[in-house]
Order: sequence, then C-alpha cells, then structure tokens
Amino acid sequence: MMLSDNPSDAEEGPVTVNSRNAGQWFDMDMPTGALDFKYHLERDTIKQAGITSTTTSDTFQETLSLVTTADVVSPNLLDLKLGGTVGLEQDFYDAAGQRRSSNGILDDWDITGTILRNEMAPLTLYARRTEQIVTPDFSPSLQSIDTTYGGNLQIRSSSLPTQFELYHSDDTQHQLTGGDNNFTLSQDVFHWHTDAVTLPHQSLAWDYNFRNTNEQESGGAPIHYQIHDADLTHGFYFGVANASSLTSTLSADVQTGDLAYQRYHYDENLQLQHTPNFETRYEYSLEQDRSSGVTQTINTVDVGLAHHLFKSLVSTADAGGSLIDVTGNGESPQVYGRTNFAYTKLIPDGTLLANLNFGWQWQQSPAGSQPIPVINQAFTFNNSQPLVLTQTNIDPNSIEVLGTNGVPFVTGRDFVV
Repeated sequence: MMLSDNPSDAEEGPVTVNSRNAGQWFDMDMPTGALDFKYHLERDTIKQAGITSTTTSDTFQETLSLVTTADVVSPNLLDLKLGGTVGLEQDFYDAAGQRRSSNGILDDWDITGTILRNEMAPLTLYARRTEQIVTPDFSPSLQSIDTTYGGNLQIRSSSLPTQFELYHSDDTQHQLTGGDNNFTLSQDVFHWHTDAVTLPHQSLAWDYNFRNTNEQESGGAPIHYQIHDADLTHGFYFGVANASSLTSTLSADVQTGDLAYQRYHYDENLQLQHTPNFETRYEYSLEQDRSSGVTQTINTVDVGLAHHLFKSLVSTADAGGSLIDVTGNGESPQVYGRTNFAYTKLIPDGTLLANLNFGWQWQQSPAGSQPIPVINQAFTFNNSQPLVLTQTNIDPNSIEVLGTNGVPFVTGRDFVV
C-alpha cells in the first residue's frame, strides 16, 4: 500500500478493503435461476389372450429454480448453499377409455450449511428434497420423491482422520398412470469411517454402518429390519517400491427383524511383485452365512500369477478350490484351474486383439437324496432379460429371491428356472 501526499486524494474518502460493511452479520450473493418447461408422454400397450389394452399419460411441468450462496458473520463460521425449485404440474390419464386429470405443485430444495469449514472438526447439516420421473424398461413411469435430512462431522486428525454421518430419508414412488403400484421406503442411517494414515508401510481402515428400514408396497405387508455391517481392513506394503502387499479383511453383516440373516467374512490376500514383468498372488477366504435356520460355510483358496512376456502379451493363470459345508447336508468340494493369454498390438489404423482361454472345474455334491439349501447367491437382474438359474434339480417352489431393498421377487414373473 502506498500513501499519497496529494490532499485531493484524501477528499475522495476511505479505501474499502473488504466489501462487507462493518456490523453486517449476514451476506448473500445474488441468486441465479432458470425457467424449465417439461413435457412427458407415455403410451403403454399390452396384448394378452387376444385382448389389447392401451394406457396413455401426459405430464406437463413448469418450474422456476434459484441457487445462491450465503454466510453468517464469515464463511468460516457458517457457509450456506441454498437452492430451490417451485412449479406446477398437470397430469392427464387415459386408461381403457376412462379419462382423468390432476394438478399438483412441485417443490424441490437443497439447503446445506457448513459450520467452521476451515477448522479441525467442520460440521455440515443438510436438508434436500428431489422430485423426478423415473421410467423403467417395460414398466409404467413412476413419480419418485426423495426427502433427506442429516449431517456429517469430519475430524481432520493428522493420524486418524474420521467422518461420521447421520441422516433420515423418505422415498415414495407412484405410477403416473394412476395404478396401485406405490412404494414407500423410510430409513435412518448412521455411517462411521476412520483411516490410520501414520503407520509405516501400512494402511488401516474401519467402516461401520447402521440402517433402520421400513418399507411397503401397495397391497403388501410392511417390512421392517435393521442392518449392522462393519469392515476392518489392514494393508502391509513391502518390497521394491512397496509393490508387494499383504491385505487382511474382516467383515460382519447382521440383519435383524424381517428377512433376518447373518454373514461373516475373513480374507487374506498376498501379492508378490517378483520382477517388473512377473507377479504372483495367494488368497484365502472364509465366509459363513446364516439364514432361516441354515448355516453355510465356504473355505476358498486361490493361487494365481501374471507374466508380461512382451509388452503386448500378458499371460495369467490361477488355480484353487473351495469347500462348501451346509447344515445337515455334508461337504461339497470343488477344484478349478484357468489360464488366459491376451495379446494387444497397436497397428496402423487400429488395434489387433487376440485371446486364448483354457479352464477346468471339478465339483462333488454330497451323497443322498436330501435337498441342499443354497443361500447368498448373487445375480444381476436386467429389466429386459429374464434371469436363468442353470443349476440342475432346482425346486422352483423353494426359491426366495430378495432385491437390494429386501422385496421378494416372484418365480416365473421375475426370473426363470
């Protein structure tokens, strides 16, 4: 800063260094916004037993959205991010010649406030509401409303950085075509994560989650359950440039109430980098699942290698086995082996790819005629394709399939045996 000896400069008044006036405790930026006009048309036609039925839905939305930032006293004391949407919605339905219409008000908001954002333990509180149209494949469109209230606390420790989060959420869904396929989901969630960052050549991470859930579909019984899951992971790094590692994981997943189950998992994974072009791995895992009075224990061992003979050729191989023990049904051993050769070469105007795979597997089922229960089999559903279970001698009436929200699927409608 330079001082002037010219009297006329002093007559122009004081120099403002900070735009906030003295004594001003609240400051907000000028909001920015947008006007949106949306139109959604859906026409569903179903042909069954020679009968064709058609349902048509028209939805109009006109909304105004505004966003801004603000602070109280200073951004470090309370930093605010404010956003909101208001608007109107008009819905028109035509189902089997019966026409009806409805009008509604749309309101979305997102309010986030951070207290002491630059300090050791900033606290962030938030409240959010979103409303949107979801269109699944081969299913009527849904009006989905999600409301969440919560907060998270960060502890910026140099040795044990930690984060806690606690929130409550309510989700509702209903068909735009006025059907009875309504769904509600209410959850109370707590999450705790801690890292140990000062251990020499090591890493240590802890995660714990608690979820209290209530959900219900139209015409179905309410479902209530609580989930506790925890994971402890330790990593030890050694060798040249710490390229080799030993990772240990211990986890537990316990669900009480409706759809109760217990799952425990232990895993050891050793990776050795022998040379820049050759590495091996050794893994052992133990998993135990308990559900509906059935206990399933799986021991698995796997050994593998990877070799880069040339820059373009990567060879991998692994061999291992598992032993499955199910309550009252004896043990089922399995042994397998796999090899893969992958060749990737850049050529003028393209890439040359080649793969060669070999595999072998042997499995023995327990002797006897008693049914063997199988639990904790994970599959990925695709809305446009049925799920096919390829195992032999499955009793379709014994299958219980649960989605990620715990709602049972129906045999013959949702998947095929």
